[in-house]
Amino acid sequence: MSISDADPGGNHADSVAWATPLDNLTNVHVAAVFNPLAGYHALYVDGNLVGRNLDPAITLAGVKDTLNWIGRSLYAADPYFNGSVDEFRIYQGALSSLEIGVSHAFGPSTPQQNPGALQSISLQLSPTMIADSGQVPIVFATYANLTHFNLSANSLAGIPGLTYAFSDPEVAFLDADGFVRSGRPGSATVTATYQGQTSSVVITVVPPPAAVLRHRYSFTENANDSVSSAHGALQGSARISAGKLVLDGSAGTYVELPGGLVSSLGSVTIEFWADFGPQPNWPRVFDFGSVAGNDGVNFLFFTPKTHFGAHRFGIATGAGYSDLDSAPALENRSLHMACVYDPNQGFQAVYTNGVLERAVYNARIPLSTVAVDLSYLGRSLFSADGYLKGSLDELRIYEGRLTRDQVFAHYQSGPDQLARPELTITRNGEAVILSWPLDVADFTLVASPVLDANAPWNPVAAPVIRENTRFQTTVPLLGTRYYQLRK
Repeated sequence: MSISDADPGGNHADSVAWATPLDNLTNVHVAAVFNPLAGYHALYVDGNLVGRNLDPAITLAGVKDTLNWIGRSLYAADPYFNGSVDEFRIYQGALSSLEIGVSHAFGPSTPQQNPGALQSISLQLSPTMIADSGQVPIVFATYANLTHFNLSANSLAGIPGLTYAFSDPEVAFLDADGFVRSGRPGSATVTATYQGQTSSVVITVVPPPAAVLRHRYSFTENANDSVSSAHGALQGSARISAGKLVLDGSAGTYVELPGGLVSSLGSVTIEFWADFGPQPNWPRVFDFGSVAGNDGVNFLFFTPKTHFGAHRFGIATGAGYSDLDSAPALENRSLHMACVYDPNQGFQAVYTNGVLERAVYNARIPLSTVAVDLSYLGRSLFSADGYLKGSLDELRIYEGRLTRDQVFAHYQSGPDQLARPELTITRNGEAVILSWPLDVADFTLVASPVLDANAPWNPVAAPVIRENTRFQTTVPLLGTRYYQLRK
C-alpha cells in the first residue's frame, strides 16, 4: 500500500510493503491504516500485522482524491484487478490491531470491532534454551469475541501494560530489545502479566555442547600448532621472543596459517592474549577468508582499531554480514579476549578480560560460507589496511562455544595454561565438599563405592553452586566413596 501527495516539486510517497503476494488466494482480509498524525502507516492481512512505516512524511490532507476507483490504478500502464471484493469499508479514524483482529474474525457483512472482555493470555516460549541465547516471547490473548489473538505480532511499538517477571534473572531475563535471554544454566519461571491475566512458562537453560580445542599457538619457539598440524609461518620481521609472537607493525610482518581453519565448524571460539601497541587503522589480530575482487565478501576477523576508533569482531560473506563493534580502539593495553560466533543460536560475542563486553543474538551467517583460501595473524586480507603492532602470547581456536564461566576461568588461568579437571575434596564435619574449575563445566561429577574401572560410576545427585572461580557441591559423608570428573 502507498500514499502520495502532489507536491509541485515532484511526487512524494510513503509505502508499506509485504513480500508475500496474494495471487490465487481466497477469502483474504486486508486492512490498510493511514495514521500520519500518530506517526505510522500499517498493513494487515487476515488480521495480522505484516508491514509498518513508523516514519510517514505525508498527511491525508495532501492527497488529491478527485478520482476514487476500486480495481483500477491511477496509472494507465498498470493492469486491472482480477478477483472479487466481498465488502469494502472506509473508517474515519485508525482501527487498532485488536479491532482489526475482531473485524477479521467476524468477516464481511457483520461490522464488529469490539473484542469483549479479556478472558485469558497464553505465554509461548521454548522450554529449553542454550546458555547465552535468545528468543522472542509470544503472548496470545483470548477475548469474549476473539480467540488466540497474537498480542506480540500485532504490536506496532510495544504492548502497553504487558510485563514479564523472572524467578531467577541470572538464568533468564528480558533485554532492552524485548527478547528473553538465557544466562547461566538452571531453571527459571517466566510469568507474563497483561490486564490482570497471567501466564507462566518454566525455562530450563542448558550449557552449549562442549567446545573442543582444535588449534593452539603458544609461540614458545615458533608458530606451530600444538594440537593439530596447522602450523604457521613467520613472515617479514615477525619473531618469537620470551614466549610471544612479536609484530612490529611493518608492512609484510605477520604469520601465515593454513586456510580453512573455521569454515568446517558449526560454531567457533577464538581466544588470545595480546599486548597492543599504538595501531594504524584496520590492523588484524586474525583474518580468515579471502578477498574476492577486492570487495571482501568472505572473511571472519578481529581488528583492535577501526577508522572510527572502535574494535570489531566481524563476519562478512555472500550470505550477509554481522559486525560487533565496541569502543574504544584497543591500544597500549594488555588483554585477554575471546571472540565467540555461534550462528546456530544467533550468538556473537566478545569477552574482554573474562567479562562479556558485547553480544548480539541475530548472527546467522554460516561459517561454511567463509572462504578457505587464507588465514592470517597480524595482517588484513585487504592490502590497504595497516599491520598489527604488538605481541600475541597465545591464540586458541575451539570448535564450539566457550561458556562465560570457561572464558572467565581462562582469563584467571592466563596463557600457557590449559584447564584440567582437577577435583578438590575436603571434609566438613559429617559432609564432604567437592570443587572443580569452572572451565570444565562440560564434565560430570560421578561417584562409586569401589575404585574399579568396571564398577558403576553414577552421577552425584547434589546441587552444584558457583563459588568464585570454581564449581562446588556438598554431599553427606557416607562411608567410603570415590569421586571423579568424567566427560
